[in-house]
Amino acid sequence: SRDPEPEIAQLAVFALRVFLISVPSDGSRRQSTLACLADCLKRPGLRKEAAATLAVVARHRGEESLAVLRSGSYLEEDEDPEVRAAILQAHAWVDPEAAVLPAIQSLDSSHAGEVHAAQDVLRRGGRVALEASLNALHTGGRRTRLGLLPVLQDRPLDRSSIEDLIAGEISNATRIREILGGLEESPGASLLRQRLRERIAEAGTVALSLLSVLEGDDRIGRLGAILTRARQDRERAIAIEALESLLRGGPGAALLRLLEERREPADGHRLEEGLALQRALRETDPLTRDFTHAVLAERDPPGDDGSVEHAPADATRATLLRPRTRPADSAARYWEKNSMLSGIDIMLHLRSLGLFERLSTADLTEIAGIVREIQHPPDTTLVREGEIGDCMYFIVSGAVEVRRSDTVLTELGARDFFGEMAMIDGETRSASVVTRTRVQLLRIDRVDLQQAMEDRPGIAIGICEVLSQRLRRLNDKIQNEGEQSGMSRPGPPPTDRR
Repeated sequence: SRDPEPEIAQLAVFALRVFLISVPSDGSRRQSTLACLADCLKRPGLRKEAAATLAVVARHRGEESLAVLRSGSYLEEDEDPEVRAAILQAHAWVDPEAAVLPAIQSLDSSHAGEVHAAQDVLRRGGRVALEASLNALHTGGRRTRLGLLPVLQDRPLDRSSIEDLIAGEISNATRIREILGGLEESPGASLLRQRLRERIAEAGTVALSLLSVLEGDDRIGRLGAILTRARQDRERAIAIEALESLLRGGPGAALLRLLEERREPADGHRLEEGLALQRALRETDPLTRDFTHAVLAERDPPGDDGSVEHAPADATRATLLRPRTRPADSAARYWEKNSMLSGIDIMLHLRSLGLFERLSTADLTEIAGIVREIQHPPDTTLVREGEIGDCMYFIVSGAVEVRRSDTVLTELGARDFFGEMAMIDGETRSASVVTRTRVQLLRIDRVDLQQAMEDRPGIAIGICEVLSQRLRRLNDKIQNEGEQSGMSRPGPPPTDRR
């Protein structure tokens, strides 16, 4: 009726393991013991030991463990990676196809045992696992793609099948480039254009990963990852030059042409924009379709009733197209008609800030989903010196003053932001921020940003890169000022605008 002490639990579950592995089949006794193991799996305090036992039983006794595996949704219920690893390993031995999707998700885990177990599931999962692996190779993050490479290398794929997959990725990139060339410049279209460029890069990365499998050379896949992260033309040129030394003829030559060709089609070969948008709506990538609908809404604005002729039905697209709900607090009375920002407006504003300039469209969409738009009248204290910082603000319009005691340190306006350091490190605010005029702000709470960073590590990487650059520039400035004033050593860096 209750969980025993940990030591007793370990001994009891170990006894179950010994019995299930060593004792010959004895119908009723074995069934009751398996039922006991299933009961242990349902108890959080016993689950880790029970899961490890189940993995061993699955390996030695095969289908006897199937009933236990199918008696609960352990992969979805438990946050312990060791438990998930053991359950995945049990599935790998007796029922791999039932765990294909959880295995794909587990490839992104930081726990090596869980990743290895997920790879075993995908190696043993038949055609269902192969199709899911190829799809994840196209849509998954970097860790997922790297985890899939050894799986695909071990799969019995013939050379012509892989070459067909590579040709398909090159064809996808060519099609997307044609759509990109037909789009006219506009605020909404700029996000769609960025998304299309990202998809061209993704197609190149997937093709390189497949080519790495085809040639049995991990260097090709690693160079593809370097190419994806390249920020400057020189970095990109070096990576392509290295690839040229590895890729000779066949699909490699066609792929190199795709990677080297970054220009859009010439004017004489461009699609008409209407046709380009129609083709974009037929793309399988949800975010591409979302941004396309936003462009259509921009070209054909909503009517008085808020309807949009091309408006899609799902919630993600609706967030991009429609203004957000007005706040219920006292600040609501300061709103003016049509002052609310749409999801696209928020993403464009965030992208214009140095802090988020390196984020992908998927990352920007994630951030836009957690910001809260607020307005305040003049002489409102937004941040108070000495308080714990749990949020940061981005100024859309208006001006604020940064004060320490009664001294005004600086004034901030549109496209400035404040509170970022205290929000990240959780320390107290080093200054107060008071509105000088009526302001329109975007606010991000610390807990929401931390969750977004856990879900999408690219957000954390992008923010860290920008903050590191800012700190480097501040240190250089202090050193230069110190040298000019005859100081031998720079002083401490200035306090941030908390």
